[in-house]
Amino acid sequence: MMRIAVCDEEIILTSEMESLLLKIAKENNVSVDIDVFFDGKKLTDSIYSEEKFDLIYLNIEDENDINTAREIRSMNKHTLIICVSRHDKYIRRLFEVDTFRFMDKPIDKELFERYFLDAYLKTYERASCFTYCFKKEVHNISLEYIIYFESQGRKIFIHTGEGRRECFFGKMNEIEQELKDSQFQFIRTHQSFLVNAMYIKSLLKACVKIRDGRKLPVSENRRRFVKDRYCELIERERSF
Repeated sequence: MMRIAVCDEEIILTSEMESLLLKIAKENNVSVDIDVFFDGKKLTDSIYSEEKFDLIYLNIEDENDINTAREIRSMNKHTLIICVSRHDKYIRRLFEVDTFRFMDKPIDKELFERYFLDAYLKTYERASCFTYCFKKEVHNISLEYIIYFESQGRKIFIHTGEGRRECFFGKMNEIEQELKDSQFQFIRTHQSFLVNAMYIKSLLKACVKIRDGRKLPVSENRRRFVKDRYCELIERERSF
């Protein structure tokens, strides 16, 4: 599901953009959920309340709109922002907020579709990888290679199917939240373990057995959740 926000005070334009998005998404088999905002403050308030968007179409007509873009970027470094404006004088300023694309008004439907599909592919690529920083370097690992995450104090260890073990500083709760909507299913079996379900071979009473034979603990207070979640995923696979 791709979460999209459209923010513009022009009601006719927001309606047109929403209709175009629904049409393009349907034609390309993309699942979308669209929220419409008529001023920047309501949009930023929504983000402050922990609403997350993959893509935001943001009207840029004055300095207040530039500040809204800055505020959005300060709260979320990954959200893609497509700025829409009648004035190209703001283009240089928008580099400050890492704008994904810039569109002129009125909307060019062909360009609108191309930019949306570009954004979708970018979002899909991000959803397939886990990104972390260690020693001021940014690293990316494909989620399909991650067997499980393990926390030891402030350190997070990533165990991969290639026999590697990567390390960085982080919080397991934040990682679990970040991966909640990814295309790969991760199950929190223990306070210190977050396991990629595709590597689970079997579920025992107090542990899960992964494909290479290792056993990872399942805490007592999570046993029912882990069992229900694992069975749900098994049933989903069978239905396909």
